Formats: sequence, structure tokens, C-alpha cells
Amino acid sequence: MRPSRLFIVPLSLVVGLTGTVATVPATGVAGRQVSWGPVVNLSRTAPATYGPDVAVDADKNTLTVWVRGNGDRSRVMAAWRRSGSAWSAPRRVPGTRGAVEAEIAFDGDGDLALVWAAGRRVKAVRRPAGGSWGRPVTLHRTTAGLWGTRPASLDLAVNARGHAVVSWETMDDDLDATYARSRVQAAVSTPRGRWSRARTLSSDRRDAFGTEVVVSRTGRATVVWDEIVGSRGQVMTASRRPGKRWSPSIALSRRLPQPSDPQVAARPSGEVAVAWSPGRSRGIKLRRWSPRDGWGRTATVPDARVDPWWLDLGMDGTGAVTLAWSNQAQAVWSAQQTSSGGWTRARIAPRGSVFYGLHLLVNRSGDAVIGWDGRGGRRSGHVAEAAYRPRTASWGPPVGLSNPRGDSGGLALALADNGGATAAWLFGPRRGTRSRVQARTNEVL
Repeated sequence: MRPSRLFIVPLSLVVGLTGTVATVPATGVAGRQVSWGPVVNLSRTAPATYGPDVAVDADKNTLTVWVRGNGDRSRVMAAWRRSGSAWSAPRRVPGTRGAVEAEIAFDGDGDLALVWAAGRRVKAVRRPAGGSWGRPVTLHRTTAGLWGTRPASLDLAVNARGHAVVSWETMDDDLDATYARSRVQAAVSTPRGRWSRARTLSSDRRDAFGTEVVVSRTGRATVVWDEIVGSRGQVMTASRRPGKRWSPSIALSRRLPQPSDPQVAARPSGEVAVAWSPGRSRGIKLRRWSPRDGWGRTATVPDARVDPWWLDLGMDGTGAVTLAWSNQAQAVWSAQQTSSGGWTRARIAPRGSVFYGLHLLVNRSGDAVIGWDGRGGRRSGHVAEAAYRPRTASWGPPVGLSNPRGDSGGLALALADNGGATAAWLFGPRRGTRSRVQARTNEVL
């Protein structure tokens, strides 16, 4: 399964200890060097800090957002790092009262889309490059009463032209003894920020979870999710072209005993790849879609007969797909399939490395970054860790990004077109409920 987009800080986080973590260089081929810079505190130490999410635009301007506060007192906070400059002080995003999780993405012109869940509402706002926040709009309000639900696990994608798609799950609100099934819903937006009505994509007879989205250069949106049928699950998908209706949902897999939540990646040209695990140590499956041929046959990742705890994938501009997973021993592995179908495989981190989550990003040139919440040592808390792969080179060793004397969690990543990566996470000492947001940037030299 994949980690939730909303990371709840462990009770082990208290008043912030911060430390300086040494800069760690790594060298690739063709003279490309990457080096993680120093840790930067983006927020002060405070209780009830959640998130974060991070995104970078085509000009290498970076934004990190997170949620601070509980209930009606919560807000989305934002900190900017303009290309070549230092991080700004955090500011509240207007109109985000009551937020519980947030997602951000840039288009090709540097215009920003922000979506968040607040109570029973899914909301969105746009911010043009160099401009100010617009007026938030409500995309959907979930049901109240006996069958009450709340939105959760948002996922957002925006293409270079500004077409956007956001999906979420409607989860039972736990306010009474009646259980409301979880549904997968989605909405799309034009480049001018006009959002469609939200549509339910999953079956009324099944619980649906693990929704993820991508959008092509032409604006074709694809959503994938997992539906539970009795004691078995099935990977499902639906798509929508600009100006058209959502397609009927179709199954990408058979009914499986314990499938993981599906992961999806795409090229701007429209090709899509979906990966999942069937469960019970039956390995990892990959299925591709192309505008010309539709959905191809399901492929099996060679020599990966595991039931992965965490799984993610990315696709570069040639159509090569990179998968990464953590097995039962909490090691980190990667496999790459070229556009012609050949495979390579590598171990990125040894057993015992992963505590929670696994996030992989690949840009069009083939640079890749992977991160996870590490276990740390016997006397330390959890550590934010990452590994980097320069284009046409192999994976470098994993790097501890956060201070091992504290406790870190909720790692988020962004990857620029030039290969520069940014990581953001929550940090605090090992006991308590207070934390701060920190970040490091991996510069390409």
C-alpha cells in the first residue's frame, strides 16, 4: 500500500531541536554533480503541524505548503523559494480555514493550483505566476447525516497548459453507527481555472481507495484506484478528455487477494503506466496505455516476487518506466523498463532502511529522486532519507537529510526539469507533539 497524503506527526515530536547536516556530494557521469545543501527551517516549532507538500515550476521556483492548527483554527501555510534566492517567511494562504490536507502543482507558465480538504468540502484556488491568490471555489461537498462522509487522500495533477485534475476518496465520518462506503470522485479544470462538477467514478457496490491522477499535454485526465469486492480487490481506471464526459470505469486487473493501491505515471504525449502488487508475494505488475494502442498486456517485474510495503513509479520523456519499492525486510529496490521492454534492476538501500512511505519522481530527462522516512539508529528517531539518480547514471547511495538526533516524518519531494530536487519534512525531538517544517535542496552543478 501507499502512504497517506496526510501525515500525522508522531507523539514523539516536541520542541524543535535543529542541527546542521553536512552537505553530501554525489557524482554522476558526464560531469554532472549533485549536492544536498544545508537544512533550512521553513516554519517555527508549533503544535498541530501537518503535511507538507512541495512543487517546483519550470523556472526552478519552489513552493512548500503545509497545514498548521486543528479544526476551524487550521490554515494552509506557504513558503516560497525563488530561483537563486533564500526561502521566504511562511504566510497563510487566504480562504483555507479548516484545512486538513493540501496538494499543489504548477503549470508550464508558473501558475499554481492549490487544492485542499476542509470539513466536508474539497476546495481549490489558482495563483498566477508573480500574482496573488485568487478566490477559492468549492469543488464538492460530501454528504452529512446518517450516511455522512468526508473527503480524504487528495491527489492533484496539472499539465504544462494548465489543465488540472484532482481526485479524492469519500470516507465515512465516524459520527454514527452507520457505515458509508468509500467512493472515488474527481473533478477537472480548464487552463482558466473553470472546474467541472465532481463525478463519482467508482462502483456504488464497492469500497474504493488509493486514488491517483495524471493529465497529458492535451488535457486527457486519467484516474486509477483500488475497489474492494468482498475479501478481494481490483485495480480500476477511468479517463476524461477535455470537453467530454468521463469514460466508464474499467478493470486493469483481475480480482486479487490483497492488492496494493495502484500507482500511476505518464508522459506529456499521453502514454500512461500503472503499477500494483497482487499481494501474497506475487510480485509487481505493470500495465501501459498509449493513445494509439490503448491498454497493453500486464507485465511482471522480473525477479521481484515480493509483497511490497511501499511502491511508486515514474516515467521519463522516452517512455522508460522506473519503479521503486520496499520489501518485507524494509530494503529499497528499483527496476527500470525501457520503452522497448528491457529491464534492469538495482538495490538502493539495505534492509531495515524504511520506516514509512516511499516517494519516487522522474523528470523528462531521466533524472530521478526517491525518498522515505527512515528508521534511524537505536538511539535516534526517524530520519528523512533520499537517493538520487542523475540521467544516464546509476543510483547514488542514500543520504540522511534530517538531524538524526530528532524525529522526522511526512517526507515530500519535488524534481525540476534540470534535475534539481527539493525535499521537505516535519522535524522535532522524539517526545511531544510540536514540530516544524524543514527543507533541503539538491543542486545540480
